Parts: sequence; C-alpha cells; structure tokens
Amino acid sequence: MFLKRHFPIIIVIVVGLLTLFGHFINQKDIQNFVDNDATQWFDIIASFAIFLGALNMIKLQSIKIMKKQKNWQYSILAVAGFAFAIVAGFFYRGANYITLPAISEQNISEVANIIAEQTITDPAIIEVKIISANEGYEIDTVFINRSSAGGFMGSMKNFVNHYVIKTQADSSCYIIINDIPEANIPKVASMIWKETRKSKPIIIKEKIIKELEGYTIDQVFITIDAAEKFMEPLKSIVGVYSIKQHPWGTHVSKDGSLFSWMYKKMYTPLSATMFALLAFFVASASYRAFRIRNFEATLLLISGIILMLGRVPIGELIPWWAVSVMIMFGVGALTAPWIKDRKMLFGLVACGIFLFLITGYTLEWGEQNTPAFLSIPAIQRWIFDYPATAGSRALMIGIGLGILGTSFRIIMGIERSFLGE
Repeated sequence: MFLKRHFPIIIVIVVGLLTLFGHFINQKDIQNFVDNDATQWFDIIASFAIFLGALNMIKLQSIKIMKKQKNWQYSILAVAGFAFAIVAGFFYRGANYITLPAISEQNISEVANIIAEQTITDPAIIEVKIISANEGYEIDTVFINRSSAGGFMGSMKNFVNHYVIKTQADSSCYIIINDIPEANIPKVASMIWKETRKSKPIIIKEKIIKELEGYTIDQVFITIDAAEKFMEPLKSIVGVYSIKQHPWGTHVSKDGSLFSWMYKKMYTPLSATMFALLAFFVASASYRAFRIRNFEATLLLISGIILMLGRVPIGELIPWWAVSVMIMFGVGALTAPWIKDRKMLFGLVACGIFLFLITGYTLEWGEQNTPAFLSIPAIQRWIFDYPATAGSRALMIGIGLGILGTSFRIIMGIERSFLGE
C-alpha cells in the first residue's frame, strides 16, 4: 500500500519542491539539477509515454481491423502509415550526400558548370565554394610571422600528414591543414583548442571533418543509385569522390532522407487538405455563432468580418466610401434595440452616410490620404493589436493561474489523478 500510494506522492512532492525552489537558490548542483537533470528526466518519461501511446494506438487499430468494425478500412491506412514512419525514422535513412575531396585546379570551372546545370545554381558560387573546400581546414588564428605559426604547430606536426603556412600581404600568416589521419582528428582538435580557446574541441573536430571531406555537393539523395546517377557526367573529371550519409537523428531534417520525403510529400499535403476542409467547418460554425442576438454577438460579427477582410488582399481594395457605409450600418445595428421608430433609424443611417461622403469628397480622400478608421487593413491591425491582444493576455494569465494552482495541488500531494484514482 505504501509503495502504491504514498511513495509516488513523496517522490512528486520532493522533486516538485526541489525544482520549484531551485529557481531561487543560487547553488551550482541545484541549478544543474533544475536546468539539466530534471528536463532530461522529463524527456525520458515523455519518450516512454509516447512509446506506450503508439503501442496502444496499434493495438486498438489492429483490433478494429481484425473485428472489421465500422470504418476499419481507415485503420489499415493508420497502421500502414505508422509502419512507414517507423521505417523512415529508424531503419531506412537515405540522406546520401556526395563529397569531392580533391579537384584539380584546371577542372574546377568545368566541374562547377556541370554541378550548376544539375542543381540549377550559379556556377560562380559553386566555383568559389570548391576553391575554398580544396584548401583544407584553416585554423582560426592569425600569426605575426612564419616562425610564430611554426611554433604554434609544434608537437602537432606529429599528428598531421600535411599542412601549409600561408603569408598575407601584411606579413601575417595563417595555417591550413590539408591531411589528418582520421584517428588523430580528436587529438588535433583538442590541441588546437588548448592553444586558441576559441571553440570547444567537439566543434573544432566537426569543422575539421567537414573541411577535410572536400567540397560537398549541395544536394541530398534518398538512394545511393540516385547519387551515382548524379555523378555520371563528373566521374571522368573528378576521379575520386565519396558518397556518405548524414548521421541518424539529423537525417529527419535533410531533404534527401526518406523521412523528409514522407513529411513533405505525404504529411504536408494531407495536413493542408485537412485544414482546407476545416475552413468550411469554421465558416459554418461562424454563421451559427455570428447571428445577431444581442450586443456581444453584434460586436463578434463586426470584428470577425473586419478581421477576415483585413487578412486577405481584397480588403486593401475596398474604398473608403464603402467602409464608411459599413460603419454606418454597424452603428445602425448597434442602436437598433433602442430606436423603435424604423423610419428615424433609417434616416439617421442615411444622414450619416451622406455626411461621410460629403466630407470625403470635400477633403479629397483617396488611396494616399484615407483616414485610418476608414481602411479595412488598418482597422484589422488595431483590433488585433489592442482588443484581441488584451483578451489573449487575460486568457493566458488565467491559464497561468490555473497551471499554478494545479501544479501546487500535485506538488503538495492533494491532486492524485496520476495514481489512476
């Protein structure tokens, strides 16, 4: 009974109070717990929750398919999509890219033109990138003279195969490393960091690896065959090239991975279709919500129409006189409950429209000097910046207070819904 009920509550209370008060305690270990350990624990627990949720989804959809319940055909699509996403995320990476480690100087222009033709890029930009990549890794330090640059290399010479010290016009020098054995790269990165202290060793290591790879063609391929096909017109010119893969994890954000193909070619069009269908639902719901029953519903109707018109290009094309007519109709709708005589109401609205038109034509209102209150986009911006922002802030304050109250109940062990009670 203690392990089931009281022990989880004690853990929640201790961790919750420690995390809460950790923001107010200037102690290194507590700050490290709040900023790192606590968030990592949350990520781990959330990962297991996502995994269990996915398994539960598969279980429910599989039962629906086996029992052929209502709309079970759609469950097949759900299971197949889930399986495809798992394969694209964890089993088939794609994300192949091509590196050209060494291109002879006389072939750079030709290579740049061929790559530009296939990637639809400016050949001059590619040529500059190839020249820069061919140089190797440049140490991020400028030296007074060659002797100081040689002294910097010191014992590092034993870990690199080749490097060059280049002299600039003002006699200052910089070092370019052309070849480092792969096993020595971490050691060289650490030695450079100790001398320069400009970047962390891991960042220097990543830069060295990238620079020594040579020129990376700015295109990622799903399959190796596609990369080989891309290289066909270049093989006889460049000689040596490498086809590599982006590491697991980063592959999901690369255009040439199977996961990104699924996201852009399947998920994005489906989500756009869903939101397009939701637009009709919103229009239907708006029609029901905007029916004028009282003062609040009238304000909702008017502001909703202005916001919709102000967000689309047609709102900028509506002239000032049309806006003035709409304003007077709005005033008439607001005052209608208090003016019982319809002829008087109609006369007031007509007089207001007439005064607007006379004033506008007298002052020569047009596209350049239209008052802000007669411009749909300007009115829309004012509604969005002031009333809507004030309302959303009040809503967020209420949500914050609700989160605070719920969190306090959980921390103090009053709220026990997480125990399944």
